[in-house]
Amino acid sequence: MAHVNELEAPPSAAQDADAVEISRVWVSEGGLEVSLRLGVFEDPAAWGVLLADLARHVAHAHQQLDGSDAEQTLGLIRDALEAELSDPTGAPTGNLFDVDSDDDELDEDEDEDDDGDPDAGPRRSR
Repeated sequence: MAHVNELEAPPSAAQDADAVEISRVWVSEGGLEVSLRLGVFEDPAAWGVLLADLARHVAHAHQQLDGSDAEQTLGLIRDALEAELSDPTGAPTGNLFDVDSDDDELDEDEDEDDDGDPDAGPRRSR
């Protein structure tokens, strides 16, 4: 069921039957809530590329919204990201959940081996 504040999928993703949502981020109850679909990328470093692309999208959106300089905004984002990675203001919490399971939470004895194949058992972190 869709949440009243849920964003719509981008038009190209909505039209692509093979599109995969890999991240969902919410501000809820004063904190950040994150769901991730792990196993889409073989190399975890691909998440770094994703974060860089996301930062560029945010800078571009601010430029469209208020005319701010995209490169300056990207610099602010980079500075904040580096500061947060160096000295975190909080630690991630939560667990991995199996999105295909009725039980939701992974059993510790369950095979968690992920070879990068999204069909091999998508996982999400919360």
